[in-house]
Amino acid sequence: IVCYVDSAPATTFSRKRKDPLEYFLVEELPAKTSIADVHIDALYHEKYNRSVLQQLRYQFVNRDPLMHLFEIDERTSILKISQTIDRDTVCERNSPCLAWLHVGVRPEQYSDTIRILVEILDANDHRPRFPERVIHIHTSEDVAVGTSWPIPMAKDVDSGPNGQVHYDLATETERFELITTKDSSNNTMDVRLKVVKALDREVEPNYALKVKAFDGGRPPRTGSIIVNVTVDDLN
Repeated sequence: IVCYVDSAPATTFSRKRKDPLEYFLVEELPAKTSIADVHIDALYHEKYNRSVLQQLRYQFVNRDPLMHLFEIDERTSILKISQTIDRDTVCERNSPCLAWLHVGVRPEQYSDTIRILVEILDANDHRPRFPERVIHIHTSEDVAVGTSWPIPMAKDVDSGPNGQVHYDLATETERFELITTKDSSNNTMDVRLKVVKALDREVEPNYALKVKAFDGGRPPRTGSIIVNVTVDDLN
């Protein structure tokens, strides 16, 4: 017959727990969503018998700026989110978005600190948005091939690949193309509409061209702007 004294650890404990415990959390989950059973992941169920486990109490003991987003049950050690998290609000465009949680364990004879690292992942909940829905360009029909005009950049407030915006000329045309150039120094994109074939007002006096922006999400989210090009008569 094998007996355990309440204050004694289980003799079968041999594994070493991870430090820190790491969890990945996608934003926009409902408040009170459970993330982890901390005492299980800390291997306390292997280290202590049931009687000891029932005595243990858990609480946060550090002051991480994101700690208010989480709660831990004092008795069960279940880690939950305290509210729905908008990653783009709490971390803006910082990547990765990390919360450090230190969980103190008591009573004193079982005193311990469990370090937890939670990474909050972006859910691609925003689409690229142009500052305007429509822009107007006026040009003469003798405009030189190679002439280009700037197109406003779309903004996507998501982080990482979900916030990286790409552009495409969605309207089929043989007279224009979209040129994009990335400025790596400030992580911006220069987007321009370029004339690639001579314009003729008699053939086509006006062009309504749709420029589409799409992000790096899977699937991507999109936004668009209409570029109205009016070809003025030389006379």
